[in-house]
Amino acid sequence: GAGGVAGNNAGSTGGTTTFSASSLQATGGVGGTGSAAIPAAGSSINLGGAAGVGSNGDINSQGTGGFFGGSVNGNILPGSGGSSLYGGGAKGISAAGGNYGGGGGGAGGTTVSVAGGAGSAGIIIVWEYS
Repeated sequence: GAGGVAGNNAGSTGGTTTFSASSLQATGGVGGTGSAAIPAAGSSINLGGAAGVGSNGDINSQGTGGFFGGSVNGNILPGSGGSSLYGGGAKGISAAGGNYGGGGGGAGGTTVSVAGGAGSAGIIIVWEYS
């Protein structure tokens, strides 16, 4: 998925990967929430996006959700992207989900509106045996 449109907008959800021969699906992580402009003495909490999950496979794993971001009295709390079985999440303000199935990070609030981080796409791995 792409990051949120500039301003107080959520990041987009990562794409769903499908292997139609057996109806296997791996959903992408959900984008983190955006943040409205926060006064210097204000505070906000912006939720990270939910994790993606696999279905109908022999092994179905799930990423982790993105972490919240926000601000307290002008101090920015960066929202990290969620991680997965395949690696850690991205760090920083409004971070995208890290690796497959991770949720996007919540926006770190500032005096201007900030978009949430994007969720990462799902993945299907097929092993062929003969």
